[in-house]
Amino acid sequence: MIEAEVSNVRIIDYDSPVQIGDSALVAVEFNYEGPATTMEVYAAIGTKRLAFFDEIIHGSKSYSLPAASTPIIFLALIYIKITSALDPADSPYDLYAKVDGLFPETSPTYENVIYMEGAPVKTEILEIDITPVGAGYVTTNPAPISSSTGRNFFEDDDTGEFEYGTNVRVTANPMSGYEFDHWSDEIVGGTSIKNPEYVKPMTEHRAVKAHFQEIAPEYKVNIVAKELEVMGETKYPIPVIQLILPDSRAKVWVTVRNTGYVGCHPRVQWEVKDPDGIMVTIYDHTAFEMISPGEEHKFYEAIETFILRKEGDYTIQIWLQSSESGEEILDYWEGKLCKVGEIIPPPVYTCPYCGATFATKAELDAHIKSEHPEIPPPEAEFPWVPVALIGGGAIVAVAALTKGKKKT
Repeated sequence: MIEAEVSNVRIIDYDSPVQIGDSALVAVEFNYEGPATTMEVYAAIGTKRLAFFDEIIHGSKSYSLPAASTPIIFLALIYIKITSALDPADSPYDLYAKVDGLFPETSPTYENVIYMEGAPVKTEILEIDITPVGAGYVTTNPAPISSSTGRNFFEDDDTGEFEYGTNVRVTANPMSGYEFDHWSDEIVGGTSIKNPEYVKPMTEHRAVKAHFQEIAPEYKVNIVAKELEVMGETKYPIPVIQLILPDSRAKVWVTVRNTGYVGCHPRVQWEVKDPDGIMVTIYDHTAFEMISPGEEHKFYEAIETFILRKEGDYTIQIWLQSSESGEEILDYWEGKLCKVGEIIPPPVYTCPYCGATFATKAELDAHIKSEHPEIPPPEAEFPWVPVALIGGGAIVAVAALTKGKKKT
């Protein structure tokens, strides 16, 4: 015969909150295997001490258990009479259950689960520390009952009051230029890089520290426009598609925009070379004033200009940096600046009969065909052939081009 065996005793439900005079229900489950027998199921309310459970009130009930050759799950319903032995001021209380036998089997202790109605809310303090100070702030879920800031917003050395036993989740919120790094102190696990994260249950005064670290500024500046000013008048987008006359005076304009989130002092350099690769002008200038995010700044040679003397293609290289980013190239462009040369007028085709002009030979031919179809060309060439003279010698004469009529 299998001996009676009880295992896995657990409380699956209970009444809370309760008041004096109630009968609090505690639902207990356990596994049973063995012969048919009777066992007492017991539940108690009290306070868990370091080495024992200090019972204040309890309830029990005997149950007849059927024979079971394999483990079965048995449910017991125990009622505990709530008496004045429970002081609402000491609420909440702890709860446990056991099944009596030769070797009593007990459940885990369920701490801070039985609340007394009308009892003052028991609270604990959560202290928030921020490092470095001013790098961020912390919010909580749930929000505190009250806080030193008067809202759910904690900076360094701020505190919040939470109901006893609450599981509080904290969220670190970095200020601009910082990022969250990790939690320390009384966070679950001691330290954590997760965000948000849970604080140890609020069963006593807790303190957690949010660590932030500074983000290295990322400077972003871009070239947004390039222009060539010619003869102090017209500006052409670079590369210039128009032909520029030799000996023209020119000046380069470059516009940059701060596309980042921090201000900086852009620095622009450019080099212009002639068709033979010889340097024509060099420019290097840093903006005196800081350019804020979204703002633009124009760079140009305030007084000096250069002369486009040689015919052919001029080239330009542009480097964009900032005084804050050191030697890092933030943007770069190279390519054709412009083409210099004499403007050759297009050919003109003139009608030999009426003097009308046309841009193409095809247009002239079409005009002659439609307007002067019967007029021979004014400078027609006639074939000249040698003719023998009577008596010797020879002359050159015009050969008749008309064909004779056929005799009939």
